[in-house]
Amino acid sequence: MQFPDGKDMQINLTGFLNQKNARTFVTELWDLLSSAMDNIGGIPAKFVEEKKQEIRRKQVRNGACFCDQLLSLLVAKIWMKGKKKSETCPFVLTSG
Repeated sequence: MQFPDGKDMQINLTGFLNQKNARTFVTELWDLLSSAMDNIGGIPAKFVEEKKQEIRRKQVRNGACFCDQLLSLLVAKIWMKGKKKSETCPFVLTSG
């Protein structure tokens, strides 16, 4: 099938998804297919944006983890001044 027909797709999916869900599914699918055709890489813009947001969240999380570790080390270094080497600092994070 060279050019899919959205109406036929919806009719064929109705028995599987029910009328309301088939209409919603085909509408969302059609939007994604249209977006994919408009983009050079063939990937819907929605997927690209979601991936960018996921990468940003990971970068923020990793940056926050690094800051927590750095702060922990600084607090431990300050706490250790004047303490015996055998004493363990209670402020050191053991895992990130």
